[in-house]
Amino acid sequence: MTDLLEVEVVGEAPAARSGESPGAPAWGLPAAVAVFGFLALAFIVVVVGPAMSGSSAAPTVATPISPPGTDSELVETTREALSEWGRFAVTGDVGVLTGHFHPDGPQYRQLVREAPALVAANRTGQAYQVASRVTVKERLSDRAVVAARVVWERRGEPAQRMTWSVELRPTAAANWALWTVGTSRA
Repeated sequence: MTDLLEVEVVGEAPAARSGESPGAPAWGLPAAVAVFGFLALAFIVVVVGPAMSGSSAAPTVATPISPPGTDSELVETTREALSEWGRFAVTGDVGVLTGHFHPDGPQYRQLVREAPALVAANRTGQAYQVASRVTVKERLSDRAVVAARVVWERRGEPAQRMTWSVELRPTAAANWALWTVGTSRA
């Protein structure tokens, strides 16, 4: 007669470790704690920290300073520069261009080169009267382009009519100044 031995196991099988179910990876719980910790830290840094210091959580991007003003101010700046150019064309006085022409611009440099000949010519009389119709075509933070239909008139001389594309750029003083002038089609 054979005796049957019955064994009853209470608890876990010897292959399983404490806290693990069979088949679960050993790194699961530590990884979940690490992910939760990282998310909590990110939330504190991004949301809670700036709210407590009174600053915005949004990153700031440095942008070039655009001179203040509206399109009408660009138009007025262009008209003033052209008017002073009309005075300069008679006297050769570079000082009248200051504040209206960008000191680093190609147009200003060209007029400075022309000044000695105008002074030597010793022209007298009234300055050219410059009438213009100006329309803003493009405005960016670092430049503006306007279209200008210009008429230069001086007593005793035929009127000169031009259609120009005028580029303005900001100066160190954060105002717009004439950079260059080019011919343009109507």
